[in-house]
Amino acid sequence: MIEATPTTNELERIQALQAYQILDTKPEKEFDEITQLAANICETNMAAITLIDIERQWFKSVLGLNATETSRSVSFCGHAIHAPESVMVVADTSDDERFKDNPLVVEGPEIKSYAGAPIVDRNGRALGVLCVFDSNKKDFSEAQLSSLQSLSHLVMNQLQSRLMYNDLSGFLKLQSKDLKYKVEYTGKKEISAKQKEIDGLKAKLKVLEESEKATKLLLNSTVKELKETVEVTVEATGKLEELNKHMPLGVSQSISLSSNLSKIKHSLLGLKRVAENAGIYEQVQNDELPEGGNVEAMNFLEEISTDDFSQLNKNKRVSFCIDNPALILEKPIQLVKTIMDVLVYNALAYSNFSSEVKIDCKETEDKVVFRVKDIGVGIPEEEQKRIFEPFFRASNVSISKGLGVGLSIAKIVTDKLGGELSFESKEGEGATFKLVLPKK
Repeated sequence: MIEATPTTNELERIQALQAYQILDTKPEKEFDEITQLAANICETNMAAITLIDIERQWFKSVLGLNATETSRSVSFCGHAIHAPESVMVVADTSDDERFKDNPLVVEGPEIKSYAGAPIVDRNGRALGVLCVFDSNKKDFSEAQLSSLQSLSHLVMNQLQSRLMYNDLSGFLKLQSKDLKYKVEYTGKKEISAKQKEIDGLKAKLKVLEESEKATKLLLNSTVKELKETVEVTVEATGKLEELNKHMPLGVSQSISLSSNLSKIKHSLLGLKRVAENAGIYEQVQNDELPEGGNVEAMNFLEEISTDDFSQLNKNKRVSFCIDNPALILEKPIQLVKTIMDVLVYNALAYSNFSSEVKIDCKETEDKVVFRVKDIGVGIPEEEQKRIFEPFFRASNVSISKGLGVGLSIAKIVTDKLGGELSFESKEGEGATFKLVLPKK
């Protein structure tokens, strides 16, 4: 057995971990749900969120194992944190010099396979690992490993949200004690001013609580969509494998093969879209906006109209019109693309068969105006006020699956860019979404 050793930035890493005040805390539902989902997606009988302390690995959440911690020297995760950006995979522990005679392998719980995605903070320090492991040898798919890494990012987001909430709550308690002291020893003017300050802090705390609720909702929706995506991928791949094993490829089999390949491609693109949107949401929430792109609007619209989702809707057309082909987009192009991707994706999803989605780009003195128009189901008039609410889906869109987070993310990003996002729609005739952005 090869024991887990300290990292090169060990002191800095331990200080960062202790700052989160998470060690030896009680179980929390938000973390347990991530652990359960990781096990479901990777199809293992054990999973854990581990935090690597000085001499131990402590489990914030654990599934299938009756323990709260183990020695760091025998831990698998102690090895995984040495490569913060990678997922460590051990398909067969009996064939790995590091672990073949490890107590966790030769004794209980008799680990035969393992995969661990480090939980990494903004400064690149691995605080712990989201891991899955099994008592049987196992090969993990690329989709499973990608999902595991995405879930590890959500664990880090939950740690940050928890710390912010605790810090503000503690500050508010200190301010309340200070006010009580001032009530006894100061005049009414100072008391009144202090009360206003406390009321302001209470308002901020309420905003933070709402933000935490929104974060949890986003977490739940993201992991749900990841799960559904992986399940569809696995199902389609299984059918394809069975077809290759038992049947010669005749005409009918070729049709079935093509259908399964299409399902796989849709699923993988869905996984990619979820990960990209989660990344953009985190950047915007942290005010980490990328720099401007200085991209030609003509090239930008060509890319939007010919991306993978457009290609997968070959029965529908995407066209665009621009009044100034030389127009340069100076806003962060990654954020503008996130907004336009949502608008074009929705237009394709909810437009009529064989219809055309039109993208229009016009320039004014200080603004750039995009319009995305479709001919489709439209939005019921009584529901239009709620269309940008997180997780809201119009009652007439059962023809297409979705969680209702795309437009809410597009609205948040638009507001961060100082722009405006609006729409006009009539049920049964389609919708036109209008995006107005400042040039600079």
